Amino acid sequence: MSADPAIKPLSALTWELEGKHFTYDDVWTVTHPRIGECCVRVCRPPRPDEGNEGSVLVQFLVNAKKVFAKPKDLHMLTPKRKASLCREEFDSLQMYNFANIGCIGVDTNIGARVMDLSAAAMPAADKFLPGDAVWVTGLVARSDLNGKYVIINQWVPTKQRWQCIPYPWTFDEEFIGVKPTNLTRQAPRSAEAAEDEEES
Repeated sequence: MSADPAIKPLSALTWELEGKHFTYDDVWTVTHPRIGECCVRVCRPPRPDEGNEGSVLVQFLVNAKKVFAKPKDLHMLTPKRKASLCREEFDSLQMYNFANIGCIGVDTNIGARVMDLSAAAMPAADKFLPGDAVWVTGLVARSDLNGKYVIINQWVPTKQRWQCIPYPWTFDEEFIGVKPTNLTRQAPRSAEAAEDEEES
C-alpha cells in the first residue's frame, strides 16, 4: 500500500448499520419492488445534507444508477444468491469482479480505485474461493458435467471436494461435488472452435 495518506485501503472504508457491515465497493443484492433481486455496489453512507439517514448509497451494476437503500433491503451476495441471478445480472457481476482484480484501495482525493497489477495480485489458476465462477472439466464417471458452468459454494473437507452450484440454478437442482483438479477458470472450447483451429 502506498504511503500517500489520501490512499485508503478498502478495509478502512467500512461502517456498520443496523447490524450489517458495509465496505466500499462490496457487492450486495437489493430487493427491487418491480424487477426483483439486483446486484449493487456499495458506495458510502449518506452525507448529513442528503436527508437519507439510516440508508446506504448503492449503485446498480447493470445500469450504473445510484440510489439510497435501507439495510433491510440489502442482502449479502452468497454463492446461492449468485447462482440464482438472471443472466444480465450475472454477466455484469463477472465483468465488475474482473475489473476489480488487484484493487487495494481508494484514492480519496479523486475517488478512484488504486490497483496492484503485479502477478502476485492476480488469482492463481488452481486456487479457488467460495463465490468463484468456474467450469467443470476432466470428469470420467460424470462426463455429462464437463463444460458445466458452476459457482463454488464451500469446501467439504471430509470429501476433499468443492461443493458447487450449477449456473443458472433453479433451486431444485442438486449441488455437485468436484475435486479442485476438475475445476478450471479457462472457458471450454466449443466444438466449432476446435474444428476451426484444426483446419487453420
